[in-house]
Amino acid sequence: VPAPTRTRRYGLTVAAVDAACMGTAFLGAIILVGEALGDDGGGSDADLGAVMLFGGAAGMFVGAPLVHRSQGNVKGAWRSLGLRLGLPLAGSLIGAAIDRGRAQSGVVTSEHTAGNLGAAGMIAALVIDWTVLAEVTEPLPVAPYVAPVRGGGYAVGLSTTF
Repeated sequence: VPAPTRTRRYGLTVAAVDAACMGTAFLGAIILVGEALGDDGGGSDADLGAVMLFGGAAGMFVGAPLVHRSQGNVKGAWRSLGLRLGLPLAGSLIGAAIDRGRAQSGVVTSEHTAGNLGAAGMIAALVIDWTVLAEVTEPLPVAPYVAPVRGGGYAVGLSTTF
């Protein structure tokens, strides 16, 4: 008889890390654009903006795998990293091939297909990560117990959690 198990989901934790990374990257981009347009108060915040932008972007790739690892889901960590690198890359390559084919045939396009499909690949990776990969199956804790019984004697058994 297999030991009883329970599945613990932590997709919201992964989503929260992703949201923090996206927010950091977005704020960094805003700071960089403000610096480029000369909307600063005299000091240069371009370095801060660059660190926030690239740090947030890097966090989008390694943040979730670190959460998976902290939850004891090593396979999920590697799968998450593979999805986050592979799906955007695959989307971008497919989009670039589509754009190249359109350009060779003389069709006028916006040539943003590579970026759009790359972004779609990243969104797909995030959703798969949050909903499929962010779970771990654990055995339920089993503990022996001994309790006195009224009238003398003892009751002996095992307790567990459902």
